[in-house]
Amino acid sequence: MIAIFKDLADKSTAAIAVIKDDHEALRKHFGITDGNYFAMTMVTDAIIQGIKTALEPSKNEPPLKRKELLDLVDALVYDSVLAGVDNSDYLTLLQIIISKEPLYKTLSNTTAWSTALNEARNYRVISPDIYSVKIGSLRDHFAKAFDIGSAALALRKLGCRVDISGTQLEFSSGLEQVVGTLEKQIIAYGPVAFIQAIFSFLVHQHIYVPEYRRYLVKNDIAFAAMQVFPMLPFGYLLNLAVKHIGKPELPLKPSKARELMTEIERIAKHLGSIADARAYNIWEIQHQSADTLLDNIRAFALFDANFAFPSSDISDTIDYMEHLFSWLEDEAFINLYDFSKNDVVAVTKVIDLLTTDNGPQIIYTSAIQKQLKHLSIEKLTTILAYLSHLPNQINQEFILTEHYNKCTFGSKPLIALTPTKFLLCDKSWCAAAFYEVLATLVRGLDTKDNESNKKIGPALEQFVYEKFNKKGIDVLHGNYATGSVVKGEADGLVETENAIVLFEIKKKVLTRRSKTGSAVALIIDLAGSLLEAQVQAGRTELLLRQKGFIELENAGQITRIDFKDREIERLAISQWDFGSFQDRSIINSILSILINTEYTLIKEDSKSDADNFKKMQKLRKEHEIQAGQLQKVDSRFDHYPYFSCWFLSVPQIMVLLRYSNNNEEFYAALRATKSVTMSTMNFYFEFLHSFIRSPRRTGGE
Repeated sequence: MIAIFKDLADKSTAAIAVIKDDHEALRKHFGITDGNYFAMTMVTDAIIQGIKTALEPSKNEPPLKRKELLDLVDALVYDSVLAGVDNSDYLTLLQIIISKEPLYKTLSNTTAWSTALNEARNYRVISPDIYSVKIGSLRDHFAKAFDIGSAALALRKLGCRVDISGTQLEFSSGLEQVVGTLEKQIIAYGPVAFIQAIFSFLVHQHIYVPEYRRYLVKNDIAFAAMQVFPMLPFGYLLNLAVKHIGKPELPLKPSKARELMTEIERIAKHLGSIADARAYNIWEIQHQSADTLLDNIRAFALFDANFAFPSSDISDTIDYMEHLFSWLEDEAFINLYDFSKNDVVAVTKVIDLLTTDNGPQIIYTSAIQKQLKHLSIEKLTTILAYLSHLPNQINQEFILTEHYNKCTFGSKPLIALTPTKFLLCDKSWCAAAFYEVLATLVRGLDTKDNESNKKIGPALEQFVYEKFNKKGIDVLHGNYATGSVVKGEADGLVETENAIVLFEIKKKVLTRRSKTGSAVALIIDLAGSLLEAQVQAGRTELLLRQKGFIELENAGQITRIDFKDREIERLAISQWDFGSFQDRSIINSILSILINTEYTLIKEDSKSDADNFKKMQKLRKEHEIQAGQLQKVDSRFDHYPYFSCWFLSVPQIMVLLRYSNNNEEFYAALRATKSVTMSTMNFYFEFLHSFIRSPRRTGGE
């Protein structure tokens, strides 16, 4: 694609070069007949229109998508950096040509592209400085592509073979060897010492937030991309380091430690850059299209997995462990494992009590037993064995950033250094794994009908209701009353004076396969959480708006809720965090694009994927119909159809509830992040600064 474009550009000429100062000749050349005056903008407008006319595709020809042209720009930048060639002229021409139009004629239409390129050269004659790209300032114009190209060049020097295939960078060999070098450096530093260094840095940089007891690694973006620079892939480095825990750790001189860390950071930033998992400016987040969505959701997933990492308040985990399996009789559990599920919870609580610092901490069996004298040493030893990885058996197949599905570390929170000595790498990072161990044990009791999976959904709903009720917040829920024109139910409805908050709860999690950047897995996971919940909440909203009320039946009691022209907020609530996907801009983009875009599964790798895609298509169609119906009852849906739609996790809801003691206070906390976004793609960060630490709330200026 690069070669074809360069050939066409090299053959193009500026026809008006000899008449650029002759206004009458310019008027005649461009057919400008309006009025008795002349302005150079008339010429530039005519040129831009000429480019648009030349490249506008007909209905019966396959088009070239705008994104493909933007990819060509990136490829030219890569080519400049990797080959040391000056592509500034080609880049300038493309800057002139690419508009907001979504479709163009393909490069195979040489006549159309020759016309467009000739006009672009005319534009350069009239306005030589506008859109002008200088080879010495490539990063000022294309910061992200320049950084990716520079990282690829650095990796080539380290032994990688990298080429440009079409418009994409292709690493055909050498990457695994570079990662091998990186791992040797981590081993030399000492894996535990290295993990400690990362978490100490995160605490020092205030990325650990005590109010949440979790880390908030956000994508540092800006209005101007040139102000953004490569960052460390913290999650990727942590998952590499745990592979080697258990190997000898020798003390290093400070100078040697700094030298090793500098080299580790350098290589890690290169590997992070070529993953292309980061947005550099807010427009990449806020301006999505059907063509860019799949690439962008892939990038968001890779960012959350490799630059950020799972981070939870362990108290949320303990809450889950105590409540989500309350339906299970202890007898069956004890008969199989010789200890109760409550024993696992008790051990988790003691570990929380014993570990007060960030980063790696050592836990001894004897220290736990002092707190749990009723638990025999045999039972405690067995529980700790279930909670622990063995050294050198963690993440053994994990190498590249897209290998998250090969990360085994998240399944257990501890590492058994000896039979009585355990390592907790970081309490927040490992918190959710305590729940995962208990969930795995419960699944081990399952019969063929997958009982535990069926019970988690209702248990999660009951858990949420209890959390609301304890804070004095009235939640209504139930089936639509008999006689309703639509069958369905509402998981939750909270009334305030000015609003009705609807929520639907889904136990669907973001799978490890999604975290590798698999578009198929991401669509399935988002459909089973965000889309399904929003469609269900949309049914309730539509009934409220169409009829002016809704009746919910629960335990034989019917409750009527009148609309009263109040605001309606729709919350999709997931069991665990979905990271960047719970950013309001992303939610809006996904829901808006799915109105008019039907994604299909080209290759059915599995029956499960095929079945899930069919379910997604059915939901998408209902979502599309629902959007049209909502537009008819409220004109605001024409312009801001999903301004009142949310995607939150239960832990995020629990954060809102900390600052709520009634229905009105809950709504106030919820809407704190509604109208303003900091484009961090991190709900916790935005709520921290828009509400928890807000000067209006804390009394500051």
